[in-house]
Amino acid sequence: MLAVMAMAGVLSLLPLQGVPSGPTGADKIAHFVLYAVLAFVTCRAAGKSAGRPGRGRDRRQRAPRAPAAIVATGFAVAVVFGGAMEWLQGAVGRDPSWGDLFANAAGAAAGAAIWWLRHARQRRISGVTNLEAGRPYE
Repeated sequence: MLAVMAMAGVLSLLPLQGVPSGPTGADKIAHFVLYAVLAFVTCRAAGKSAGRPGRGRDRRQRAPRAPAAIVATGFAVAVVFGGAMEWLQGAVGRDPSWGDLFANAAGAAAGAAIWWLRHARQRRISGVTNLEAGRPYE
């Protein structure tokens, strides 16, 4: 997740001088795909951490999260991060764009939905919920 965030941050904040422009809408597709990946890996990370023992002094088992909460977390992290990157673009001499922010949010929704569908399919195939099997949501 952090690697995807770092890549998104670098790509969002690098100056665009000397970079050739692609076909119309190519940047929106890139925003969509990048933030779909970010939302998906965030959902995956949130799902894997559910039900695991805590770190540090508190080693009690964490309460499992519902899939809807995991999807909401993945979507929110990606949208907030995308909004922050658009806002920071003004500080580095680039123009923030509402269109880019919309593409980020649409990609985040798609990535979270893909995680949700994958999760539902895994549960349907196994016939056993992850909690019954003693595994966190994946």
